[in-house]
Amino acid sequence: MNRWRISACFPWRLTPVVSILGFLVSSVFLLWAQNGGLKSEERNALKTATVRVETTVGKETGSGSGFVVKVDGDDVYIATNQHVVSAGKDGKDINDFEARLRVRFAGEDLKAEPIRAELLASDQEHDLAILKVTRKDAPKPFDLFSDQIVEETTPITVFGYPLGDQYVTINTAQVSGFVHDSMGGLRRVKFYGKVDQGSSGGPVVDQKGAVIGVMVEGDRRSEGIGYCVPAVELHEMMRGRLGNFTIKQSGGPEDFDISFSAQLNDPLRRLKKVSLHYVLADDVTSDELESAALNNGTEWKLLSKKMKRVPMALRREENKASMTLRMSGETGDRGYLQLSYEREGEPNTVSAPIRISLGGKPIYPARYRGERREEDEGEKGKIRGRYPLPREAEESILGKRVTVHGYRVNEWNLDAKSLIPNITWDKNSLYLYMVSREGVVRKMDPFRNQIELELDLKLEVEWAELSGEGIVLVTKDEQLWVVDERYLRVRGVVEKVEGVSQVASARPSFYAFCVTGDGSTIEVYDLVDGIKTQTYQASDFAELPEGSAEGASPVKRFDKITMTPEGRYLLCESEGALHRFVVQDDELTYDQVGPRIGRSPKLIEVSEDGLYVSLVDTEGNRQLGDEAIPAFGTYVFDVSNLLEPSMAVDGGQPTPYVVREDSSRSVYGTVKNSPLVRFDLEGTKVREFPELEGEFASQVLVYPKRPGFLVVLTDAKLYVLKQL
Repeated sequence: MNRWRISACFPWRLTPVVSILGFLVSSVFLLWAQNGGLKSEERNALKTATVRVETTVGKETGSGSGFVVKVDGDDVYIATNQHVVSAGKDGKDINDFEARLRVRFAGEDLKAEPIRAELLASDQEHDLAILKVTRKDAPKPFDLFSDQIVEETTPITVFGYPLGDQYVTINTAQVSGFVHDSMGGLRRVKFYGKVDQGSSGGPVVDQKGAVIGVMVEGDRRSEGIGYCVPAVELHEMMRGRLGNFTIKQSGGPEDFDISFSAQLNDPLRRLKKVSLHYVLADDVTSDELESAALNNGTEWKLLSKKMKRVPMALRREENKASMTLRMSGETGDRGYLQLSYEREGEPNTVSAPIRISLGGKPIYPARYRGERREEDEGEKGKIRGRYPLPREAEESILGKRVTVHGYRVNEWNLDAKSLIPNITWDKNSLYLYMVSREGVVRKMDPFRNQIELELDLKLEVEWAELSGEGIVLVTKDEQLWVVDERYLRVRGVVEKVEGVSQVASARPSFYAFCVTGDGSTIEVYDLVDGIKTQTYQASDFAELPEGSAEGASPVKRFDKITMTPEGRYLLCESEGALHRFVVQDDELTYDQVGPRIGRSPKLIEVSEDGLYVSLVDTEGNRQLGDEAIPAFGTYVFDVSNLLEPSMAVDGGQPTPYVVREDSSRSVYGTVKNSPLVRFDLEGTKVREFPELEGEFASQVLVYPKRPGFLVVLTDAKLYVLKQL
């Protein structure tokens, strides 16, 4: 289904009076919605309380938006995003480096020096930060307590300094939806309206000017969709709470010591006591889980009366809280942790739950949350957070030079046997992404032979795909992890895709097409919201598409599923034939079935430019038409035409990999004891590369911007080849 559809109609057959009245009512409503219900004096007052935040870290500078949330004498407290005060150092705690923060209020002389700001609190999980400046005659702060019901179509107003502007910009919008986490908590408010870079940290207000959220980001799929952090999270931060958790485990196999530490996010120093509550998951009923979230997931109660309580030590001088508790259970048992807060002059409140797994596995927070910072990662026996930060290495992995005439060939010092054979280029063809079966994600620079970023998730990974939302990892315990490709941060986790065996996605797609069960079902997951949007059965495509091969049968199973790089087509194999589907968002349209050519199909290989496809077969493809195919030969088809092959590759022996590089008018494959073989466009073998170690290549990746640049993954080594 299409996510956004806008339709309009006008009742021309109504009487003129009714039509005119309808037009006037519509016009009045439209004008009211466009102004967000704010009067000019209200807008002007809110403008004066919206500030431009300037950040300098070394030679790096950045700017964003913020707004006044409290005034106490000459002390002015300002809210913004954590990523604004970190000057683009995404994935890093602002406390890890020295940042110069300055604030400029609306209407001030642009020639005057901005006011120096002090960082009081930084919450990576919710992407919020609180600054303090000293200023006389401060503007009236924004109201953080909206008494209006915020729902779809509610008119809102967004204030900020987009694109680095020096003046406040005001845009009207309307709420279009809500994003919840896996426990039912409210994570983001989605709205429809203009979103520009630099607006991050600005206030999003209702018709009365009360804050409903803090602008945080735009949707990568659409320029007209934005998200804000719910105001309740900002309110809680001002009241005082903990964040940026670090959880480490030791001991076992029956008793586990769990060390829990967190950063104090308490800008007004209102926290008096914090307690940690814990319980094994087996002691929590499903009814208790469902009833734990209150008020649309903005408030919580303790999961179970069986939870045990341990007080935490508040270390103000270190801006941390910590403690160690002992949980009894077996390795792999899951449990829950919750925090309760005692604040000055307020009733106790309870945090959202955090899921853990005892012994040897990552921490499983219940919420779809940001990254976690871990300390002393090299020490044995510690369990990394579910979303650990990437390691910025720029580590050379250059191995020995291999002598090959006409090519410069370097071996890379990586364990080739552990790598998943789906290495991919980034969208600009500057970096490579590769994933090991042990859950190590690497961003590689093949031109400098370096590791740019590395993320060790300590997971058992079955497969990896590149999507528009990031790198999709399919884990052994049937989860989908989504890792941001730029900074290698975990964006989120789809907790359970039962029976998942294959996954396909593409760079422009924000969906994962998952083959589940016995292979006759595709479940489609939205990787942004982490929810299932479609389910397809093979029986849904019982009617053979027009233009299919003579004697072809409809799809029975979705085997060897893959997508073309531009995301236009999804391809699979069923009963030895290629089946093509047109992809539109999360919708599939059955498009064409090719002839039966597979004897013992191994994989579907699509060229990097998305124009050619092969059904690679260890025994060779079956003959088409009257012209005999060579023994162990493999056909290459145009993706747009599965009926007539454009060529046949003659490997002379089992050729379990074939990929076409059109820029050099070459085809590359692999045969036993020569991991790389080059063919011409007639399918004739031109050259073998027996100098490369290994029986076969499991992947040959061509560089889309220059011929003769190859990455070859064999069952023994990983090589980079550059034609001289």
